[in-house]
Amino acid sequence: MANQINEYPLTKFYFSVDIGQNLKMSFQEVTGLEMTRDKAEYRSGMDTGFVKRQIPGMKTFGELTLKRGTTANNDDFFRWWNGENGLEPQRLDLSISLLDAKGDPVMTWVVRNAFPTKVTSTDLNAQNNEIAIETLVLAHEGITLNPRLSSVEFSLGVTLA
Repeated sequence: MANQINEYPLTKFYFSVDIGQNLKMSFQEVTGLEMTRDKAEYRSGMDTGFVKRQIPGMKTFGELTLKRGTTANNDDFFRWWNGENGLEPQRLDLSISLLDAKGDPVMTWVVRNAFPTKVTSTDLNAQNNEIAIETLVLAHEGITLNPRLSSVEFSLGVTLA
């Protein structure tokens, strides 16, 4: 019998972010898991048709934005931003996992060679009763997706491993 794939959409409120390298941070929002592929148009001089061919081009990735509540005595954002001895920040791989009800990863996005490009501290306003939020924007060199399932069977009987 073929594996049954859960057809219910996943919820997005239970996730984890693992940056490693002794950076202890938890986040309330992650945005920018975005991938784009450019296209190039090409027409050979020997083509008899008047059609431009579409050729896949370079991949680009959006900036990743991480938001968290400001906590006392936690300057991990700023230490990563400043780098060692005030030099350029270290490039780190990080993983973002969407979790099921048991806390097990259902999907994991692995972000390669990320480094901070912008750190925003909270705005201050004495007229509001809101949580102080810090924002970290990361540039990176690619995203790969690792689903929980080791293989997926399609209705055509094709298995991807």
